Amino acid sequence: MMSPEIVAEISLANTMLPTSQTAAEDTRFQAIPYIDVFLDLLNNPSTRFIPLFSDSVKLNATMHEVEKTTLYEENRTPKALLDEVQTEFTP
Repeated sequence: MMSPEIVAEISLANTMLPTSQTAAEDTRFQAIPYIDVFLDLLNNPSTRFIPLFSDSVKLNATMHEVEKTTLYEENRTPKALLDEVQTEFTP
């Protein structure tokens, strides 16, 4: 198992959310606007694993772009971006 410091470093280097609560406590994440929105979603008890389906790869790529755009590039709100994703993937 990797240390929280290494997890934080890898996550930041790859513009990804941290995969552990301890890594998320790294001060570099706390400086990112809207990070709490995504961490709250991950910590919510109703959050579940997305089952694999034919568009899983596309959905994962889209969600990565939402994370990257919201957290690292632009000051767009997470809700607006997540609403766009939901609309795109809702049958």
